[in-house]
Amino acid sequence: KMQAEARAAEMRSVVTGIKMAPQGGREEWMLEPGKFDLLSNVKKKQMKGKSNFDNLKSHDDEDAVQIDSRIQREIDSIMDAHANARGPSLMDHHRSKQHEEKMEKEKARKNGKGSWNWNRNSDLDKGRRVDKDALQMIMGGAGGDLKTKFQGGLG
Repeated sequence: KMQAEARAAEMRSVVTGIKMAPQGGREEWMLEPGKFDLLSNVKKKQMKGKSNFDNLKSHDDEDAVQIDSRIQREIDSIMDAHANARGPSLMDHHRSKQHEEKMEKEKARKNGKGSWNWNRNSDLDKGRRVDKDALQMIMGGAGGDLKTKFQGGLG
């Protein structure tokens, strides 16, 4: 029945010359690709050379106002006092800590303490062993609880 309806609609479209969209199918605009051409748009734009984004601020010395030397010294002393009161920045603190750790490792390596003594037989499963008491503590009464919820034993 559906094939007959589809054939009748197709015949009507052929007779009238108007394309009809099939029922439940895709329309013509969905099947044909668009007319957009990326390369022609790229060629239209003229590249004006290399773009530099250096983010440099220009300091014009000609426009700068000369400050009295007494005032400049006072400003510098205030800035130094502020920097000393604040202490080192977090980055400086982190770098110094990393440098100290590196020096300690180097010193330990020179003294022979930093050598890597690893034995496959004893160290491979060193922290992986669990004794029965710890296993019982971890598992708790799970076995008994499972037996009450499910049938225990095979038929």
